[in-house]
Amino acid sequence: MSTTAQADGRVESRVANYAGFFEKDSSKDSQAHMDNRLENYTDVINGYYDGATELYEYGWAQSFHFSRFYKGEGFLQSLARHEHYLAAQMNLKPGMKVLDVGCGIGGPAREIARFSDAHITGVNNNDFQIGRARKYTAKAGLSDTVNFVKGDFTKLSEQFGENTYDAVYAIEATVHAPTFESVYGQIFSVLKPGGVFGVYEWVMTDQYDASNPEHRRVAHGIEIGDGIPEMRTHADSRKALKAVGFQIEHEEDLADRNDYVPWYYPLEGDFSKAQTIGDYATVFRTTKFGMWTTSTMVWCLEKIGVVPKGTWAVGETMKQAASALVEGGQKKIRYQASHMSSVAQEPQILARKDLPINQAKWVTLKVIEWKDQDGIARRWEVAERTTRKGEIDAVAILAVLHSKKKDFKPSTVIIEQYRPPIEKYVVELPAGLVDAGESPETAAVRELEEETGYKADSIMETSPVLVSDPGMTNANMKFIALDVTLNEDAPDPKQKLEAGEHIVKRVVELDGLNDELKAYSKRGFAIDARLAHFAIGWDMARKLIDTKSSSN
Repeated sequence: MSTTAQADGRVESRVANYAGFFEKDSSKDSQAHMDNRLENYTDVINGYYDGATELYEYGWAQSFHFSRFYKGEGFLQSLARHEHYLAAQMNLKPGMKVLDVGCGIGGPAREIARFSDAHITGVNNNDFQIGRARKYTAKAGLSDTVNFVKGDFTKLSEQFGENTYDAVYAIEATVHAPTFESVYGQIFSVLKPGGVFGVYEWVMTDQYDASNPEHRRVAHGIEIGDGIPEMRTHADSRKALKAVGFQIEHEEDLADRNDYVPWYYPLEGDFSKAQTIGDYATVFRTTKFGMWTTSTMVWCLEKIGVVPKGTWAVGETMKQAASALVEGGQKKIRYQASHMSSVAQEPQILARKDLPINQAKWVTLKVIEWKDQDGIARRWEVAERTTRKGEIDAVAILAVLHSKKKDFKPSTVIIEQYRPPIEKYVVELPAGLVDAGESPETAAVRELEEETGYKADSIMETSPVLVSDPGMTNANMKFIALDVTLNEDAPDPKQKLEAGEHIVKRVVELDGLNDELKAYSKRGFAIDARLAHFAIGWDMARKLIDTKSSSN
């Protein structure tokens, strides 16, 4: 069996080896199998698409994705509308530089280019699909505005450079990545500040229970029949988008719309749901007789060497996927998430000017006349807040996050926020001013919920009054530690930010906080001193405890 690429880019051995990455019985498909697929995800994906691509073209279309259906809407019309909807939501415009991540054979790229007049680059790791994408694009006369390159979507910044694209989209493709973070992080890197990422993602719903054998059987059927190393959940997708720095602007489960016919109807083989005469051919291919016909045809073509060995076996897994997708849709445990995420516009300092004292709103400058220990009269310039309502200016908040199910180690929430005085993003603790008539503890609970969405269960610690830079200002604060219990089954809490506030929150395990801050520093972030002092102290305490334990 050949291990070299054919003229069209397909490799016979990886097609033949594809099914070996999976156990057909979901109960026998172990974590070791899944780890092997994740480690060798490029072989899994390429083996699958070397065998499945022509079957997709025959049985589906040049756009390898699902879509919603309106009454009387033809199958191909629905696919195009689905792509137009994404382009419209992303506000793609003529001349924009756009990246299609996991472009298949280029059906969506060509359609979106026609719709938006944007310049689109499709990236794909499969030579066979790239070749077909270029052929179809040339035939459509779109080679000047749509091009395709081979590449790994977990290494986009190496190939294209950072801050390159105005927009990036992915249509049912990033599910193939070994982790969502690995591909979303790369997409974030290649987007320009202010850019947008639109994605139709395959995930399991909140109703999915991995410990339920029936649910796992459905998920496994989707994995084995669609070249997916591991199906993940909606929560995994949202968490990954936020972890790499995206702001989620819009999301919904398109599979949960109350449509006239369900998104999965073309897989049911039910002629009664066909919306146009032309759709009967599509429906026929998923009837029992239609699938038998296709299976027999592919078996014969493989025997005479027209298609690579293993193509028939890949086709059989696709039948398993069709059944699982229908069942997942009916039981509402399979989800098609539509996410619209953006990279915040990069802040710009336009000017630095002297400010007359009578125009200052938040701070004022005063001179202190005093005598030192030697009785010498001196003057001291000091900045004072004008907002102090009581004895305390502000609070800094350490939220200690505990898992209700003990699924993760004690963690905390940190925030990223642009600070104009130093012209950098700063990683810091949630913090805020104390309002009139408000205790520091009450202010801490309120500010935590506003900036992060998390609600405190109790107050763990309140510091004495603290000062940060007493040589420059009389500003003071209290350090408040709050206890927060997280329910992993609940949705991620929403921030309650005021207009003009741009705060990104991140949850970090306490044991890894100091290393995380060091990584932030290497990326150009400034680190708040209070947060750094705590992280260093936490690490030092752990090291001292370990040293004491080892000496005993």
